[in-house]
Amino acid sequence: QGILVEGGARVEVVTPEVHDYYMAVVQGLTHFSTLALGLTIDSLGVDLKNLKRFATPAFHRRLMEITHLLSQDADLYAAMPMLNSTYGVFYREFERIILDLKGVIAQKDIEEFIRLFDRAKSHFRSPEP
Repeated sequence: QGILVEGGARVEVVTPEVHDYYMAVVQGLTHFSTLALGLTIDSLGVDLKNLKRFATPAFHRRLMEITHLLSQDADLYAAMPMLNSTYGVFYREFERIILDLKGVIAQKDIEEFIRLFDRAKSHFRSPEP
């Protein structure tokens, strides 16, 4: 821990299960959603030069995240979800949420959309420990 703390890192000592659980969110969902967004933009053939002209500051940050992720070693990013079985639980829930949202939008169910939005908003407004 010494060299990490000296380098400015915050060290959390936890069980492997707790580590894997939080890494499934911190790394797994983040990298998964970032890669999926990048693959979607690529698959649709969206012109990046024009896309940047229309990007909001928030979307510009997302583009930077995609660019940064894709500049890294693919082997590392492939290994993380393959070696941490907890990732699958989060991926399945992420997929379920996407399908639910897709259905709400297809049905033009504004009330349900707002209910889901407010549910997430409430969770993220929770006081920090």
